[in-house]
Amino acid sequence: MTFELTVDQVGQRNLSQRHLIYRSGLLLRDETIGVGTTAVRPRIRLFRNRPDSYALERIAPTPTMYRFTVIGLRRSDTGDDEVVLQATPRRLIHTGFVITRLAISLRDALPTELLFRASGPAMNASGRLRYGRVERGWLILSAEATMQQGSHQLREHLTFEEYHFPQSLPAAAFGGGTP
Repeated sequence: MTFELTVDQVGQRNLSQRHLIYRSGLLLRDETIGVGTTAVRPRIRLFRNRPDSYALERIAPTPTMYRFTVIGLRRSDTGDDEVVLQATPRRLIHTGFVITRLAISLRDALPTELLFRASGPAMNASGRLRYGRVERGWLILSAEATMQQGSHQLREHLTFEEYHFPQSLPAAAFGGGTP
């Protein structure tokens, strides 16, 4: 699979980048292809054994980990009906990452939005992950977070788009060459 990732950060250090991502299982190739509005010579980073941090099977709350309370129904931006649920952890979660609310598509029975809180040493954050149907599956569309670390606040927005699903990726994609 390939897709474009746009990263926008505002805070102590502002940043705007575009990346071309190649993913095959646990292999990931990240090419920085733009900074601000300027195309750049790609900076390539290769990662092995890199799970997909945004995959629903890794991040979505389950009934064994969370208790759910129906808040209500709503119509999504795409016109689909969704049920909105409050999520409460059944026990203390040590990861520092907790889903607090979610919306589920009544048509697809899959999450369209996950609201979360995260915390760590001297850091607190909250944000939203949005998911939707993309050709062959249900994938991340955007992620946004606001983080407070001491007196510094950081806002980050990620947009995932231009998904493509070739039958296979060139071997050079994960060997450092030009795919």
